[in-house]
Amino acid sequence: MLSFLRVVSLWTAWLSLQLQLQLCLSSDAHLRHRAPKPIKPDPRITTNQFNRTASFRQNFCDLQQLISRGDLELKHALRYRSIRPIFLNTTEEFMNFRPDGSVDESNPGLYFVLMDELARRGGFTWKESFALDGRVIEGKSYTDLLVWHTDTYDVSVSWWLGLSSRSELGVSFPKGFYDASIIIIGNTNDPSSLITRFNFFSWSAPFGLGVWLFLVATLILTAFIYMLLEESDWRTYSVAIFCDKVFIYLYKAFLAFCGHVDINAQTKAGGLVSISLSFFALLMLSSYTANLVGFLVQQKIETNSNIQTVEDIVNAGLTMCILGDSAKHQVIKQSFPNSVLHEVPTEKDVFVALNKGLCNYAITAASAWEEFERSDEINSKCNLFRVGKVFRNYEAGFASKVDVGNYCTSLLKEVLHLHLLQMSEDGFLRNAWENYLEDRRSNSCSTNTESENETKLVLDNVGSVFIVHYVLLFIAVIIGCVGSFYNTRIQPDLRQSFYESVRSKEQRELEHHILKSQQEFASIKMKLDAMTSILKEGHDNLENKEGKVSLHHKSMAEDVLVLLNASTSKI
Repeated sequence: MLSFLRVVSLWTAWLSLQLQLQLCLSSDAHLRHRAPKPIKPDPRITTNQFNRTASFRQNFCDLQQLISRGDLELKHALRYRSIRPIFLNTTEEFMNFRPDGSVDESNPGLYFVLMDELARRGGFTWKESFALDGRVIEGKSYTDLLVWHTDTYDVSVSWWLGLSSRSELGVSFPKGFYDASIIIIGNTNDPSSLITRFNFFSWSAPFGLGVWLFLVATLILTAFIYMLLEESDWRTYSVAIFCDKVFIYLYKAFLAFCGHVDINAQTKAGGLVSISLSFFALLMLSSYTANLVGFLVQQKIETNSNIQTVEDIVNAGLTMCILGDSAKHQVIKQSFPNSVLHEVPTEKDVFVALNKGLCNYAITAASAWEEFERSDEINSKCNLFRVGKVFRNYEAGFASKVDVGNYCTSLLKEVLHLHLLQMSEDGFLRNAWENYLEDRRSNSCSTNTESENETKLVLDNVGSVFIVHYVLLFIAVIIGCVGSFYNTRIQPDLRQSFYESVRSKEQRELEHHILKSQQEFASIKMKLDAMTSILKEGHDNLENKEGKVSLHHKSMAEDVLVLLNASTSKI
């Protein structure tokens, strides 16, 4: 009986497990096919500004104790936890929402991108429990709003400046992501910002001073080298002729830079110099002409050198547009109590007011300038420009409350600070900011306005042209030196040895011919001597035979004998 009941019990348990498994599978399939829940601010933690009766901060002291005992690493302290941030959305520049109020997940905005990356690295969540806030109410400052944010929520997400006065109020700031350095912006339409003046040396603007000096020195050097290679007998010239030759070659070298090459080389080395000079002049003239257009087509407008700092603006009695009740406003007022400020409610309105002529200059953050300089709505004519150097350097970012005992919120700040440092070191912060700027670009104005000096061509730009020309000049000099040495030293020796070899051969042939002729003459002389003796003997016989030979024959024999004697004596 007990065995039967045990079997029934096991059977029932098995059926129950099967039923639960089916329910889980069906529920999981339903969840997979259901549309994702839209990301919206949590109404349960949303309240009015400066409501001191509500607080949504969480307690992190249990995590602090684990870290203190060494049971938990700081970077993993928020793993599997949910935090409650509040986002300050004053102009909807860093957050994008759909018409129904939910976050546009295809392009959520910079704040959400940063929070998502922090959540991924820290292993926590935030999308189910965040609040959204707007502009500060009238009569309150942004510092007041910051203190209320950090008193009410775990972290305030915005670009808060980490001023010492705010730290004294119990606010802590992790690593920033926003360059909040205070800078000055001018407007080309404002007469006090600009001056227009005639510049006699504007034609020299395309090249820097170093390039001009190297250019003149190179042309002079090229002219001298070309003259020495072409005029091989220059040492014999008088001073007047030498000076005339120098002037002619200098004239031709500088004329080549002007685009008119009139060089007819007579030597191989001179031909190489001619080719090198022509190519050098072509590249330099093209660079000069292309860069000159930017200086001569439009009227040259320069910033007023009298206005370079905030102090210059204050001393000149000029007006500055600035975000009202902001940290920048506080800094400027503390530094210059007599400054004339035109306060506006948003950072965007600072630039709008400057364009409308409501102020002479604008005081803004460096990152804000990077953003709005690219905006066609703000800077469509590229008429805004940066003035002077940074007034004061600041870094801005998130903020939380200094709390090491009640809720241990300082632990949250340290975890965020650690991950933000790592995001800065691996380039994530910079890449996210640059991607945000490119997404918002709507004009062709440069993000980094170049000054006149930066548009000049310097040796770094055209140095390779000089190097190539110098190398070819060096090769031409080597060719010229080798040719001169060959013509003055080697070629005469070769010619002399050749003449000597030819002369020796002819002399040997002549001696052989003379020897052969002497032998032939000796043979002929022997024969003539023999004939002479025979004829003489015959003559004697004729004299002994009186009456037998006529006088005529005797005379003929005597004549032949005389001729033979004369021939023999000549040989």
